[in-house]
Amino acid sequence: MFLTLRAAGVAVALLAAGASPAAAQSVATAPPPTLAGTDMSSLDATVTAARCSRSAGFAAFSATGAAANGAYSGPFREDAAAQLGAGGLSGENRTVVAAAHVFNIQGPTDPTEPTEPTEPTFEVFGTQRAVDEFDAAFCFKPLDESTSLYLSYFPNTRYAARIETEGRVYVDRGEGFVQVDITETNGERTARTQTILDSSSEEVAQLLRRRDCRRGRFAELAYSSKSECRADADANQDAD
Repeated sequence: MFLTLRAAGVAVALLAAGASPAAAQSVATAPPPTLAGTDMSSLDATVTAARCSRSAGFAAFSATGAAANGAYSGPFREDAAAQLGAGGLSGENRTVVAAAHVFNIQGPTDPTEPTEPTEPTFEVFGTQRAVDEFDAAFCFKPLDESTSLYLSYFPNTRYAARIETEGRVYVDRGEGFVQVDITETNGERTARTQTILDSSSEEVAQLLRRRDCRRGRFAELAYSSKSECRADADANQDAD
């Protein structure tokens, strides 16, 4: 919500100082901040799968909560799956063979029209994946009668996201860190998850362009098809 209010406040200040309406408009549509600092944490994620054997480990979960610390505070949802490498059952480190996360953050609606259904002030759609295979996981059955499984993975990741705000779509990319802990005790699975993002851009996100919709890239931005991505890129061009 503060994105719109901040831009509007700057525009009003420019007009009061004698700036032209065109100049004020250019400030109002300035690129939004990146996702740097965004923290998506959940103390009670829903575990959809968790397996651990000598030959492999696997986990899948859905997490919800409130994104904090970055420029995009609001409810989030994250769905993820991870494949772990082979290992014994005594708790030694395993490799993170692959980890794929899809996330969404939704901003508040416009408070100036409380009785009318309005679009959120921003919405973020993104993906992240583990980079490289390295020892950043545990998967074993503890020597405890009540606890039958402990699975944890914590890889460094790369993320790509699109930020929809003020009628335009922006792109942000960067690095991230994931921590997932799943425990099964007395037949009940619980999970604690955290994702922290750090943008590769210093200040602002970039407008989505057709080059971002190339094969193999549109899916990183959580688009279902290249044509859907291109439609948003073309809309950005039309708004210039």
